[in-house]
Amino acid sequence: MRNLKLAALAVVASGLMIGAATAQTTTVAANMGGCSQMASSVRTAMDANASSANIDEAKKEQSLGRDFCGNQFYARGVAHYQHALDLLSNKS
Repeated sequence: MRNLKLAALAVVASGLMIGAATAQTTTVAANMGGCSQMASSVRTAMDANASSANIDEAKKEQSLGRDFCGNQFYARGVAHYQHALDLLSNKS
């Protein structure tokens, strides 16, 4: 019984994390096309903001986005790409 409760809690927590990650990216579809669109946007933003203080963190998010999209976790991939864009737009 306890294991069942823990499993249910893990499923709910996972759903909340995915929901929070995708809430920011409602304008981009969580599919392969959305991943491609976001990947292109991140590449363009990185080229334009190569001297950003957040470039290293943005590269990590870009890599995570690529990994998640490549493994068909499109919503999570798009969310990571969006976070990379957010980091690059905040030039502090």
